[in-house]
Amino acid sequence: MENEKDKELYSYLSAEYDALRDQLLQDIRQLGDLLRYATVSSGVVWAWILSQKTPPDLPPMVIFIPSIICFLLGVQTWGVRKFVRQASHYLGEQQKKYYPFPNGDKGWEARSPERRKKWPHIGSIEQLIWLILVVTNFAAAVWFNHKH
Repeated sequence: MENEKDKELYSYLSAEYDALRDQLLQDIRQLGDLLRYATVSSGVVWAWILSQKTPPDLPPMVIFIPSIICFLLGVQTWGVRKFVRQASHYLGEQQKKYYPFPNGDKGWEARSPERRKKWPHIGSIEQLIWLILVVTNFAAAVWFNHKH
């Protein structure tokens, strides 16, 4: 009886692990997409604004659309990044507990904290890129509104 419960638990944990791993891979791909969307959308709006022969007759807040888009996508990136870290930590714990490697070796997810210690500035660099994108768009909007 106990053996059957162990098989069910193992089956459940295996399916959960696979589903979370697939979700992590999708979310990691999404991180790059969000930065690309922010850059392209702000570039398109600024290209349109600057291509006008005369200053466009728009409400002043329209000029702030690129910075708002970048800010919101940056917040979404932060949320996705937070989920990726939490899920990665959880998967690492599951990997150590239920999928032990011979000789005490660790699987990919279980090594996640070690990888973060080796490259601690990766997250900071990503945050800096988003900060530069938001601040640059905001400063350009303020300058443009002041100039026109």
